[in-house]
Amino acid sequence: MNKIFIFFLLIFFSCNNAGNNEKNKIDSSTLCNILIDLHFLSTAKSLGYLNPADTVNMVATRNKILKKYNSNEEDLKQSISYFSHKPDSLGALYQKMIERISIKQAQMR
Repeated sequence: MNKIFIFFLLIFFSCNNAGNNEKNKIDSSTLCNILIDLHFLSTAKSLGYLNPADTVNMVATRNKILKKYNSNEEDLKQSISYFSHKPDSLGALYQKMIERISIKQAQMR
């Protein structure tokens, strides 16, 4: 699962080519939660846990996740761009995500 998680994040961050002068729109704790939820959504799809209607509506589900955190796609892109240009902050964000996913994984056992 860790390989899928890392692959997802690499793809997610590498697809963004915005400039260095972006401002952060989403605080790091909220961004961490959003990225974790998006990761679980992607994993559920990859493992076949979603029915075909759910996989067709991935964009709608993604938007629901963003709405849950009072955010939108543009804010997410801007925040990802912001963190992708700050290696120390990005590393701290990754670490926080790994810790939270590990906690959720332990709770599921």
